[in-house]
Amino acid sequence: MTIILLIFILFVLLTCRYANYNEKYLSKDQTDAVKGIFIFIVFLSHFLSYQPILSNGIIDKYGVLFPKKLGQLMVTLFLFYSGYGLMESAIKKGKNYINKLPTKRILKTLINFDIVVIIYMIATGFFNNLTINFATIKKFLFCLLGWYTVGNSNWYIFCIIILYIIAYLSLKSFSNKKHALISIFIGTILYTLIMKSYQPSWWYNTSFCFVLGCAFSVYKEKIESFLNNRELISIIYLLAVFLITYKLRKIQLYYYICTIAFTLIVVVITRKIIIKNIVLSWMGKNLFPLYIFQRLPMIILIKQSFMKQNAYIYFASCLIITILITFLWISIMKIVELLKERLSKKIPN
Repeated sequence: MTIILLIFILFVLLTCRYANYNEKYLSKDQTDAVKGIFIFIVFLSHFLSYQPILSNGIIDKYGVLFPKKLGQLMVTLFLFYSGYGLMESAIKKGKNYINKLPTKRILKTLINFDIVVIIYMIATGFFNNLTINFATIKKFLFCLLGWYTVGNSNWYIFCIIILYIIAYLSLKSFSNKKHALISIFIGTILYTLIMKSYQPSWWYNTSFCFVLGCAFSVYKEKIESFLNNRELISIIYLLAVFLITYKLRKIQLYYYICTIAFTLIVVVITRKIIIKNIVLSWMGKNLFPLYIFQRLPMIILIKQSFMKQNAYIYFASCLIITILITFLWISIMKIVELLKERLSKKIPN
């Protein structure tokens, strides 16, 4: 695993270059590239949950340790960029964009997720010898909502949908974006307090990074004005906060601060680095299928004794199959969009 991680780091570094100021650090291409880096780390983390014992022993020790120590921090940038992108679009496009949030963001994400849940159920044999009763119907419905899992990654999708709903209600209720931001913040606090009673901490302990993204959009000019020529000192202070709160991360309040500090460190670094990597950009652009389907080959292939004994072949097989499924998903979605477009033209207004 250490070898794989080192190859990936080298691959990333070879496509990065230093810049005095990367004015496009929050552009789609740059944020997609950053998301591409972290989705690969998520893949490593999920892979290790199925194949914790790797063949090279001491060599792989550090490669295994890295994603384990990073933990939930690997998804913070996904939430930050989602919050930032949503708020930027709401500010620039106004009511037209906000009114479309329930269908374009919330419902679309849920429907796509539900399709994936059914695929997992079929592929993993969930329906085999299934006795239909109230309990199984209830479980099925909760799986579709992301509350339960059939092997798929569900907590992140559930979290992001709730955050989208909070953002939508806030933006609909307040035309003033600062007031809407306060509402999103309060809504996220309520979400975390409720979830504490029902789910493990990873269901909510990174959610404030979404709020941070929204806040970054609202106060972007002031933040950038402060950061100009202060990137290095800002990183030093943020790194100090991160290291202190990481040590104290078992206390939830400190972990919230830790996630925010980590996110800001990455964001400030990207102001000084330009990433030109079409592979990473493609991965970030297609985050949903890469994230949601990666467990499927892991679940199916680990049942083969050959894969259990050959960690690197197992890893390569899972990675290749995930990429192939993603290409298939992209193709199907393009066909669906084309059919919807043609259908809308045939139906008169």
